[in-house]
Amino acid sequence: MTSARAPSTLWPSFSLALRPPTPERTWGYRRAEVLAAGAQSAILLAVGIYAFIEGVRRLFDPAEVTAGGLLVFGIETPSHSALERSSHH
Repeated sequence: MTSARAPSTLWPSFSLALRPPTPERTWGYRRAEVLAAGAQSAILLAVGIYAFIEGVRRLFDPAEVTAGGLLVFGIETPSHSALERSSHH
């Protein structure tokens, strides 16, 4: 989800970067892209660290999985693969 939101969070920085340089900002607003990319990288790094920590925690204390969701995938998957096999012939 975080990666999917990246373009929408970076879009304002892209439009800022298109502004022309001024006497006060000789490089223009191009740093906005760099700062936005750095912020997005920090967010992705934080999500990755959280996922790693949560994964290690679940190795030692697994969460209980309800059978209802697994049953839906168990019924869906074989019928889908059978359709794929029949379409190749």
